[in-house]
Formats: sequence, C-alpha cells, structure tokens
Amino acid sequence: QPTLDDPDDIVETVALLAIGITAGLLAESAQTAIVAARVRRRELAAMTNFLEHIGTNIPGEELARHASASILGLLDARECVWHPDYKGTASPVLKHDGTLNALRVGDWDEGGGILPGTIEIPVGYPPVEFGRFIVQTDRHANVSLEERRAAATIATTLARCIRP
Repeated sequence: QPTLDDPDDIVETVALLAIGITAGLLAESAQTAIVAARVRRRELAAMTNFLEHIGTNIPGEELARHASASILGLLDARECVWHPDYKGTASPVLKHDGTLNALRVGDWDEGGGILPGTIEIPVGYPPVEFGRFIVQTDRHANVSLEERRAAATIATTLARCIRP
C-alpha cells in the first residue's frame, strides 16, 4: 500500500491536486464559453436570414417561409409550419417574452430547457393575430430563453411585414 510519510510528498500531492482541480474548472469554463458563442452565432444567423428578406417585394407567404426556416434553426426543431388565420391553442403557446403559457417557472433553469413536442407561436401584436407557426420540436434540444425570445420576435416582425 502506498503511503505518504514524507512531508515533501504530501505537499507535492496537494499541489498536483490543486492544479488538477484548477485545470478542470478552466476547461469547463472554456467549454461553456464555446457553447454560448455557438448559440449566439446561431441566433444571429437565424435573425439575419429573416431580416435579409424584409423590405423586399416578396409575397407574405414567401416571407413566412423564411421566418419559418429561421425559427426552425433557432429552436432546433424538426418542423415549423405557417398556418395563416389559425388562432387555436391546441398546444402550448410561446409568448413574446420567451415563456410558454403551459409551463411552470420551475420547469426551466437559467440555461434553458426542453420544449414540449409541439408549440404554437402567434404571429401578431396585441390585439391582432394573423395566424400561428406550429412547431414540432426535437424533445432533446436544450433551448435558451434568448432563442425562444428571438423566435417570438421573428413571428412579431413577420406580422408587421405582412399586415402593417
């Protein structure tokens, strides 16, 4: 059995342990920063993809397709379909502030959470609503508050573009 009888061995062991813990914490911090940067790039790419088409003379349906593609990317979803004039609530609704009407506050932490299998994103601005995006999510994707808010903002912007 190994023993640490020599004081120098004890000091060396404690120093190596401290270095190992510090290196682990730094690696975790770096990984968190990399993930955050990736999320921000994805958010900006989705918003830019949609914003590039605003102000052009493309029809509302085509603009809705661009919005749908941007929302799809933001939420890591499987499908995002525009339903004009639909105002139902068959699924949880993503509100403009990024919250969902069917979830308790404790269901999400600061880093985000897993979306329900289907959500609806209203396209409009109070009290007017022009339709909704029905989104089939990937129930394994962690979606941040910022990503949810960006998706809701795309929907609101679409509403202003199709019926100012």
